Amino acid sequence: MELLLRFLIFRGMNDSTLKSIPNPDISVFLTNKMIDISEKGDFDYDTEKEAFEVTFRILSEQLSGNSFKKYDYQKDKFVGGFIVSMFEVVALGMGYNYEKLRSTQVDVLSVVKKLWKDKRFTSSIGGGVSTRKRVQSILPLGREMFGV
Repeated sequence: MELLLRFLIFRGMNDSTLKSIPNPDISVFLTNKMIDISEKGDFDYDTEKEAFEVTFRILSEQLSGNSFKKYDYQKDKFVGGFIVSMFEVVALGMGYNYEKLRSTQVDVLSVVKKLWKDKRFTSSIGGGVSTRKRVQSILPLGREMFGV
């Protein structure tokens, strides 16, 4: 449920709001945004549904169960389990660009491989990086990488 919430909240968030996420706990921010969505009544469910469906259809077709795993270059395959930062950079990057992705072919595997070699991504994940900082760093990267 939290992943869906992240998708709905972060997918179309503008850069200034993204940069203003309060420190340190992102969960409070997510909860407050969820309350705003439920109280304001102006949430565009149709657009969010379409963005979600386009994003996850492409992921299912191209990467299936490997969509949010680490790509190991030495083994030339995906390894390990689900990684939240991969969900954020891939799903939210694609979701942000869903209108383009409806009509433009994207090679998701190539983008994912590039991400694992990109210092902007690898230096923003893992120990010592707060969730807030990670999100602020990798969401713009995902938007750029999937901007076709």
